Amino acid sequence: MGVGGFICDCGGTRRERLRIEELAEFAHTIEGVEGVQVQPRLCGKAGQERIVSGIREIGVDRVVVVGCSPDILEGTIREALETEGLNQYLWAVANVREQCAWVHEDQDAATEKAKGLIAAAVARVKLLEPIARKEVAVTPRVLVIGGGLAGLETSRVLGDLGCAVTLVEREKRLGGQLRNISYLYEEDLNPEDLVRGLVDRVTEHASVTVRTSTEVAKVGGQIGRFRVALSNGNGAQTVDFGAIVAATGAEAVSPVGEYELPSDRFTTLLALQKMIRSREKLPRRIALILDMDQEDGSVLTGVALRTAVAIRERSPSEVYLLCRNMRVAGDGLESLYASAREMGVVVFKMEEQPEIALGDYTAVFSFKDVLSGSKVRLECDLAAFSERVGPNGDLERLGELMGIRFGPEGFLQDDNVWQFPTDSNRKGIFLAGACRGLMDVQGTLVDAQAAAVKAYELLAGGKWIFDADKAEVDPDKCVLCLTCVRSCPMRAIEVDWEREVARVMEEACDGCGICGAEGPATAMELRGVTDAQVRAEVGEMREL
Repeated sequence: MGVGGFICDCGGTRRERLRIEELAEFAHTIEGVEGVQVQPRLCGKAGQERIVSGIREIGVDRVVVVGCSPDILEGTIREALETEGLNQYLWAVANVREQCAWVHEDQDAATEKAKGLIAAAVARVKLLEPIARKEVAVTPRVLVIGGGLAGLETSRVLGDLGCAVTLVEREKRLGGQLRNISYLYEEDLNPEDLVRGLVDRVTEHASVTVRTSTEVAKVGGQIGRFRVALSNGNGAQTVDFGAIVAATGAEAVSPVGEYELPSDRFTTLLALQKMIRSREKLPRRIALILDMDQEDGSVLTGVALRTAVAIRERSPSEVYLLCRNMRVAGDGLESLYASAREMGVVVFKMEEQPEIALGDYTAVFSFKDVLSGSKVRLECDLAAFSERVGPNGDLERLGELMGIRFGPEGFLQDDNVWQFPTDSNRKGIFLAGACRGLMDVQGTLVDAQAAAVKAYELLAGGKWIFDADKAEVDPDKCVLCLTCVRSCPMRAIEVDWEREVARVMEEACDGCGICGAEGPATAMELRGVTDAQVRAEVGEMREL
């Protein structure tokens, strides 16, 4: 058997820049190509059926598709090969859309370049070897780290799905930062009721084991078979888990002490909320301050607006809100802002940090109001600053134990938070809630549910199935320099001390190829992208 070529003319649009029939004739002349077909479209279900039909007609076991980006065509090609009982990795794409038709106005030049790309793809695909699909057994138990809102919701969902869960919280009580909040800007949610309800459901759940005053001391192993040491001060116990969900939350710190201001006139938003809830008599003039050192996000804006509304609902106090920008891009925030204004809350927009002075019994803020353009001197009896919210104090230690990369602000999520919302850089370890960035209650609940589903999907079948398109070690070349061990972002490489060579744990490898690029002895290669395959491909492209 040999190579089958399939050329897509994209509904005729590609013919404006490429001579398609000439490309087909050229492909026929390449050694190893058994047949070539020109098709109107090769993406989607229809394209898959055309490739299946062509494989049967030509009689080949590997294919080269001449079309657009591999990102678009990969799923279609792999499903077509699988339909015919062929290995899903025996294919290559010659991208003549982005790399030819879209960048060359001259048809002759574009066609010649396309020929080179086709020859390169054929050279590579002829050297490809079948890649197997493998599986490993998984431990049917999930470790949830953190007993705040995200950890509680993750544990509840997993428990309801029938998964065994161990919830670990380093404090004596569950509930996390939500216990310090008196009012949520989502008016239909009461923080006290929310915490109490979740704690009751989780602690009474038959599938959930709760361990308070306990922290993670060590994390070993890989996806499906993590070994975690849990310490409660009386020694450590090692427990096996199939997946881990980090839900350690964020930490709110008062900035008042740093400004060296008297506590009788300065406080924080959350402390002010407790004053309101306790029915203390409130001062006549209250200022709420956002964006002092840096611009606060929509979550803290919501806290400030909800606090302002709560003050006006319970007292005749004058309320002023100072900010650089009013961020209301969240569910219900714009209507909350409108309600605050209707209730008499005065909003000032500042360009810079205000000057702060002390009166006899007051705090005085001086700043330029952007909207009016005038200099404002605001005297108030009490000023409440927004808390500084950052990573949990234990997050750095925990992230290093798990081998999780940090983002620029010190949270655990360093990748695309929209495309990979709950994924970490390590397979089998998921992230939920504010440990990957500040978010509101509704966002935290959704995040926790998503992380729980990802963990459940991993463990539900009792085994982790994966394609073995991973790095592999040539033991004859390995000099045990440990470069691959240190450079692997997935912690997927360990040392086989008996053989004195590096060993790749395929189930944990992400196939990124960093180990092969960094290793000085060329002992590491990535299946499907070996040195020989790349050299063959580049050799055909050297004239382009």
